[in-house]
Amino acid sequence: MDRISQNRRFVLTGACAAIVSVAGCSGTESNTEYPTATAEPDTVEDGDAEMTADIVDGFSDGSPARLEIAYTNTADEERSVSFGPTPPFSEYWSADSDLVIIPDDQSAISAVNATGETGEQPSNTPEETIVPSEAQDGCWKARSQFASWERQRTVTLPSGDTVKETYSVLSQTESRGCLAEGTYRFSQQSYFEDGSSWGFSIRLGQP
Repeated sequence: MDRISQNRRFVLTGACAAIVSVAGCSGTESNTEYPTATAEPDTVEDGDAEMTADIVDGFSDGSPARLEIAYTNTADEERSVSFGPTPPFSEYWSADSDLVIIPDDQSAISAVNATGETGEQPSNTPEETIVPSEAQDGCWKARSQFASWERQRTVTLPSGDTVKETYSVLSQTESRGCLAEGTYRFSQQSYFEDGSSWGFSIRLGQP
């Protein structure tokens, strides 16, 4: 059972404050091998919860890499847990903003148009879908900058139940090149009731 409280204050954070071209990355042939992708989650300090972050599909001609994040209530009793707008994780930009993760549930994010404006409500129309339908010159890159709507979502989980979401992994900027080899850090502050943070790293390697 979900109890959702919404704060309609609109926020532009991190890389979404600027507008960039949505053209594909240059210098990469469409048949180029894609980088490998692995996820390395933090250890969970909360003894009544378990969190995982796993790459369930790698980059291919037909799809960007796919990341699944899951939160499980391991306590002996029901718990009500407060998350961001897309439980269980809502920090979509890596620390350097070079990589982004776009949830399948895009109701809390909105593409930013060419003038830097957004509508009053998030939109998932085909013209504003952030995840491209195909790679451009071998690069899986977000079709536009985007903004998130600041919301809090409280989910009540019986003992042993799990809430999870799947995300598409995309390049956002090209400061290191498109899907450049390296480690990209994602972290959400004050994730647990004791104020501790939780996050994970996505490591892109050679094919």
